[in-house]
Amino acid sequence: MKLGIVGLPNVGKSTLFNSLTKAGALSANYPFATIDPNVGIVSVPDERIVKLGELYHTKKVTPATIEFVDIAGLVKGASKGEGLGNQFLANIRDAIVHVVRCFEDPNIIHVDGSIDPARDIETINLELIFSDIEILDRRISKIAKQAKMDKTYAKELELLEAVKAHLEEGKMARTFEVPDDEDDEAWFKNYNLLTAKPTIYAANVAEDDLADDGASNPHVAKVREMAKEEIKQLSEEFLYILYNAALKRSNICGIIVENMRPEYLPDKQFQTINKIIGVYFKANKCPPSVGILMEKVRDNLDSVELVQTINEVSYNETDDIIIDTLEEYIKDVKLKQVYQKIPQYYNKGQAEKAQDEIKKYAEWLNSFSLHASSFIDVLGTFKERYDDNVKEVEETKRQNKPIVSRFYIDDLDEMNGGRNLRTQLTCFLAPTGVGKSHIARHIGLHAAIDDGLDVLHFQLEGSQKEVVDAYSGALIEKSSYLYEKGKLTDNEIDRYMAQINEYAGNIDVKSFPRFNSKVSTIDIKSGIDEYKKIYGKPPDVIIIDSMDLLSDASGKQWDSDHERHKRIAVANDLKDIAGDEDVWIVVTYQATVENRDWLNDEKNVLTEYNCSEAKGLARPMTHLISLNQSDNERKENIIRLHIAKSRFFKKGKTIKIATRYEDEVFYDKQRTLNISKVA
Repeated sequence: MKLGIVGLPNVGKSTLFNSLTKAGALSANYPFATIDPNVGIVSVPDERIVKLGELYHTKKVTPATIEFVDIAGLVKGASKGEGLGNQFLANIRDAIVHVVRCFEDPNIIHVDGSIDPARDIETINLELIFSDIEILDRRISKIAKQAKMDKTYAKELELLEAVKAHLEEGKMARTFEVPDDEDDEAWFKNYNLLTAKPTIYAANVAEDDLADDGASNPHVAKVREMAKEEIKQLSEEFLYILYNAALKRSNICGIIVENMRPEYLPDKQFQTINKIIGVYFKANKCPPSVGILMEKVRDNLDSVELVQTINEVSYNETDDIIIDTLEEYIKDVKLKQVYQKIPQYYNKGQAEKAQDEIKKYAEWLNSFSLHASSFIDVLGTFKERYDDNVKEVEETKRQNKPIVSRFYIDDLDEMNGGRNLRTQLTCFLAPTGVGKSHIARHIGLHAAIDDGLDVLHFQLEGSQKEVVDAYSGALIEKSSYLYEKGKLTDNEIDRYMAQINEYAGNIDVKSFPRFNSKVSTIDIKSGIDEYKKIYGKPPDVIIIDSMDLLSDASGKQWDSDHERHKRIAVANDLKDIAGDEDVWIVVTYQATVENRDWLNDEKNVLTEYNCSEAKGLARPMTHLISLNQSDNERKENIIRLHIAKSRFFKKGKTIKIATRYEDEVFYDKQRTLNISKVA
């Protein structure tokens, strides 16, 4: 979980950050004491994890963590570059902690010259709104172009313009009524707007206000009033679906009986029905019928009408979607409750209690799930599970996510047989100079050109300029040297531009300083979040060149004796990201082969039995494919691709392909076909 601490300059953000994380960030009595964001990670120890680790003799035990980001103070006009601007807001991922000054002290500077929490909150909210509008403008620009060629984009364009109009009225995105449509709901969620995130207001008060928790402080009262106004109950539309499902299925009925609270519900009618269902379920271990429920509420016409509405509602959501929605809501409510307590502890000088509260929440979050963990009767649930699978397939089709199923190498594509590569992790392993980066760019390029997929390329080896120039050369199948040195004619450039403008996909490159050992899988996740803020959705394909330069999210300093464990930890992090974001992740990894003579024997290929890097990567990867090349093959521009491991392909198969590196071409289809014919 990553929380961003925001507020005006000099209101106590860094002080709160230091108290929570013990990070020692600069805290001073002048505006903009914080320039670059301070990041602190609070570990959440859990005795259960330690015991499980001992039980299963695991090499590594990684506790849950909460990441706090202390963001430079915002001022009015930050979106236009005032103060330090709003450039650091991209660091906010999951929720916002908004620090508001609620104490009078002439010795401590206030940027606006007076204490007015309502004004301060409005200032920050407006800057968050402006930041969201910038994100929407970029998305609108892209979708508007696509809508001219494909009318299916018109629907999303309509939603984007509606959300923008809502924000331009000075309203937060979380108050926008998303149309009751699965596509609209999915798009809105993926925009990742700041003003749609849960917000916790931290009122910074003087010591004199601690005795009554700020109850006598009019500034605190105002903050509480404004915060209360923003707390939303579950929507009636969702509740109709939830209670319809609960009256049909015991598992969902049991979930609402155990977890639904009166304050989650919008009115007394829903509260009454919830109470009746709860009493009946506890007594009979099954949901009441509609008839029984009608009998119980017959004297209340409003409740009768509500039961009728619940009974008649139609929907396409699966049980998993319904449960997930309720679960996310409860998590948000819990988060708000926790952070109502934290400022109180902080203002009393009880930083340890504040940290304990956070740890308790993290432990609860780690264990909380509304999904059943009991045994499943395979035979008894056969038809029900099949129907759910059909619904999931239909849901995927409705989302209009493009198919990701090709390696853009004929033999590999034939072996894959059209299988969906989303959520999968593929590694290409090779010694230096064989072509790891070339195959990474080959997949990224053709995913964009051939299938219109959106690609995000993380360059960890070499410079951003090098990889972008190499991509540019590959686009036109010309040496990147000609592009880099301006050796193309005007006519060629015009012809190539006309060609490139027809491509539907998008290729974005994000690089890091050369050989930066501090780059971790957290940076990969942050890069994806940044991409989603700009485009409103994750990419379809993610390329990482090269994975061996990554560390895992734990922040552990791995020594040379534990490189294998590090590889597995990094790969597991990337697998989680691929699953969470529903993307295909392709990585390269450099193999260390000291015996050149061994490589020159064309009977030899890199496998987990003869290569230490392959041994560490075989288990977590969906596919592990090694690139092999002798000196003679290098002269002939030939590479052997060996299936070292695959969950779906036949392990041990070797494929010969031809390359044309002088033209930035990894896979020369015609020459490869000729090689196959000769063989």
